[in-house]
Amino acid sequence: MITRNFLITLFVLLAGLTTGYFAASGTRDFSKIKALEPEPQPMQWMVEWNILGASSAVLSNTYYTTRNQSQHEIDEGLEAVKGAIDMKDHILDYYWQFFMNYYRWIDTGDPKAKVSFKLAMGQFKSVLSYHKEKYKDGPNTSGMDFTEAETGIAVAENTASSVRWARVIIVVIIFLLVMGIPGFVRDRAHRRFAGSLYFDVNFRPYTITSLSAYHGTRRLAILMVVLYVLGLAVFSSFTSLLFPLSLGVSGLLYVFGLALLFNSGRDLFKIVVSLMAPKMIIMVALLFMVAIRGPIYFWYNIWVSEMFKLIFLSVFVMLIFRKFQIYVVMGRKWSRRNAAGSVASVCFVLGFQLLLVGLALHFFGIEESLAAFNDDLLVLPGGLSRFGGITTHLGIPAGLPVWTICFSLGLTAISLPVFLLNRQVRKD
Repeated sequence: MITRNFLITLFVLLAGLTTGYFAASGTRDFSKIKALEPEPQPMQWMVEWNILGASSAVLSNTYYTTRNQSQHEIDEGLEAVKGAIDMKDHILDYYWQFFMNYYRWIDTGDPKAKVSFKLAMGQFKSVLSYHKEKYKDGPNTSGMDFTEAETGIAVAENTASSVRWARVIIVVIIFLLVMGIPGFVRDRAHRRFAGSLYFDVNFRPYTITSLSAYHGTRRLAILMVVLYVLGLAVFSSFTSLLFPLSLGVSGLLYVFGLALLFNSGRDLFKIVVSLMAPKMIIMVALLFMVAIRGPIYFWYNIWVSEMFKLIFLSVFVMLIFRKFQIYVVMGRKWSRRNAAGSVASVCFVLGFQLLLVGLALHFFGIEESLAAFNDDLLVLPGGLSRFGGITTHLGIPAGLPVWTICFSLGLTAISLPVFLLNRQVRKD
């Protein structure tokens, strides 16, 4: 017999695969990145634009298109800058050697490339410091903007820390999941270990009842929140405060808003654990690639590997749909409403969250917001904020914040009456 749960699961799978397929097969954004590839010599592009292109989009494709060349052919690329002044030549030389070896290590894990990129990075920083000190009171004779390059260096320097912390977070999340296997940890009197709630929410949400008692839920809820925010900081290579702060506030606002709506006098921390549980699984999916060779390893595969993009986005969308499915189930468990009331509560808080996001984007400006994020993360060329704009490059409509506000108001207006009028009480 085909059950409702089976149909929901099938829908989640199809939604994930469809999203991954179109994301992988749609080459619009990738072709635009390809258009930025420096041809015929990568270094010539840097000289002509008077910037050091440090973004993962540009450097990933620059490395990818030249990775099969011999070292002799790579060195010939430096001939394009021989007409520049000596200082610029030295800076570009070291920077070229740095990022080519850095991406060779990102791609292959070659330990020699790791040593080479660290040496070249040190040489680049020394020459850059000398240049900035020499011309701090006078004109910048090379006419180059080093801001993006310095951020790129910081990303590379923090790679080792990002890898270590990503592995710690993944191990802790999986360890808690294993400890939550039913019967793995002895019950304390009539109360089960909070990790059992964490496990059951992800794998057996329909077995949970609001009458079950757990111990350690407060500590586990706090730990999950800390891991969630720390995971965002790791994903940003510890170079951005804006990224983990804004995404963390947005994500936690939804969780705590929904928890307060579900609470109805019951244990708030128990509900928070159940709502954070699927977010922890999504965090593992995000940090899996980071745990191998850092955040840039994730972006490198996004820019150059269609297969990775297909697999990752398919899994990611499935996990997102699964999260909302769990939230609906938890709404029926904790708030004792029927399916319509539970869906309405989930949609109401989601609409409120989207409303705040839309208002923030409208207030600060979508182009300015994306540029602020990109200045810290260097996912796209930093020059896009000055030449053409990120929204133009990615094809993002300028009216997206207004559309988000209108959609969120509509979603809230529809779900709120359903939630208020739905008073059907369920028995566990």
